[in-house]
Amino acid sequence: MISFTTVLVTYANRGSMLYEVVSSVIKAGSNRVIIIDNGSELPSKEIINSLPTQYPSVHFTISTNEKNEGSAIAFSMGMDLASNANNDNEMVLFLDDDNYPEEGSIQRAIQIATEQSNNSVFFLLREDRSHYIEFIKTQKKEVLLGHNNSFMSFTLSKSIKKKFSKLIFKSEVNPLAHSDVTMLEIPCGPYGGMLTRKSILTNGLRPMKEMVLYFDDTKYTYDLSRSGVALYLLTNCFIKDIDVSWSAKKTSLLSSPLFEAGDFKIHHTIRNRIFFEMNITTKNKPIYFVNLFSFMGILLIKALLSNNMKSFCMIARSVVNGFEFYKRNTPGV
Repeated sequence: MISFTTVLVTYANRGSMLYEVVSSVIKAGSNRVIIIDNGSELPSKEIINSLPTQYPSVHFTISTNEKNEGSAIAFSMGMDLASNANNDNEMVLFLDDDNYPEEGSIQRAIQIATEQSNNSVFFLLREDRSHYIEFIKTQKKEVLLGHNNSFMSFTLSKSIKKKFSKLIFKSEVNPLAHSDVTMLEIPCGPYGGMLTRKSILTNGLRPMKEMVLYFDDTKYTYDLSRSGVALYLLTNCFIKDIDVSWSAKKTSLLSSPLFEAGDFKIHHTIRNRIFFEMNITTKNKPIYFVNLFSFMGILLIKALLSNNMKSFCMIARSVVNGFEFYKRNTPGV
């Protein structure tokens, strides 16, 4: 069993989930655990602080922020600590506090990693993330990055084509869904489930702290790929998300996950997505704005019919903030 370092970020009152995850990674061979306490509540702090006593053979590093600084800052802190000289492990696994690895998956991922280039980063598969399952079937990078000129993954042409296809064609089983391929190159990935090397972390590339949270992991890993690091999704190494992401929750036909989220989530999700889209996937601005206004038009109808105008107004303000953020943080704009 190869020893590795685990970096975990937690916040609010999620200590019980964190405890499960810590137990699983120690069982899988992690002899160093770095926990970034991102403004946890007292019950969670008590659980966090009890871990070194419960696992005396494991070296714990607990770094505490007085408030939730967001994932970009917290994971940056974890990267700095993992690249420190005190960490004598080369392999470093990053997890959210609700990422529960399937038994055997971590060591299987480490074994694959040791057989590949030292300039590679690997991602364990989180099966509840539907876009990663779709990527395995299609192997199209647009599934993860968004189609060119799309707004929040929406394009008017794709929406029309999808509705038209449903009326005429039956769905087909993609043969890649049952493929034996276990390693697929990807353009980006999440923090949770990222297996990297200390040597890569030492190079100094870090998340964009101004993004705070939401889509900052996509930006970071995309930048990592652009820097020459190869990114791979491991389709036979699984992680179960104990908690359900707000964006993955199903809603009714007349609603949207954005209506279910609070103002803070809405603001940062849309602002950061616009920043990423304008910098990376927008190749034709007029088409991008057609998709944006089409998306907002459909959302307005849903908001009117479902009594969600307050949320819609917040979404509209966040769109404006997104372009302000883009101009403020993009040189030459």
